[in-house]
Amino acid sequence: MSEPEKNIPEASAGKQVLNGGTAAKTKEDFDLAAVYVSDALYNRNIYFDTSPQAVRLYLLYNHWAFKVLLYVFITVNLCLAIFEDPAVFPLPTWATMLVELLCVLVFTFRIVHYAKVIPRDKFWKDPKNICIIVILMLTLVDMIIYGALKAANCSIVRWSRVLRPLLLVNVTEGRQLRRAFRSIRNALPQIFYVFLLFMFSLLMFSLMALKLLGKRNLN
Repeated sequence: MSEPEKNIPEASAGKQVLNGGTAAKTKEDFDLAAVYVSDALYNRNIYFDTSPQAVRLYLLYNHWAFKVLLYVFITVNLCLAIFEDPAVFPLPTWATMLVELLCVLVFTFRIVHYAKVIPRDKFWKDPKNICIIVILMLTLVDMIIYGALKAANCSIVRWSRVLRPLLLVNVTEGRQLRRAFRSIRNALPQIFYVFLLFMFSLLMFSLMALKLLGKRNLN
């Protein structure tokens, strides 16, 4: 009685099986490997989707040109306070509003691009992403209110300006700033006690100098 024929497993779709039994690597595999190497090189810790489309979007997200463009628009957004009322170098309201609207659109495109890269549940669990979305929404609301009241010749101050530096801290590229603020926050308790000791010493020596030199009428 002859032995039953064994089923030979088929090769995975799009991959050619070599003599050693190892599937040939595709371009998607090399792209994923390049992403892992790049993340390790630049100390990035982003949980991204490993599908081919997400990997391509992730490579595009980390392209140096888009990073430079993001930093340029963040700088422009922060410098708008110099030209907005009350301004050091005043510009027309419509000019500053158009520039800020362009910055908001760039930041929105960036956060949407990031949402396409990582899984949806990971995106909404990250407080930095929520903070960026809230800042952009509040900025748009402030722009609408400011434009309406400005058209009615009412005096108003842009309260959303104080939120602009938070964009620099909460973007993915601002992880070094977040680490610096985290280190400062962790060091504050120890620094606080040293500051109290310094102020106590300064107060004691000031009182001693006041008692010793107060009656000499020194000029």
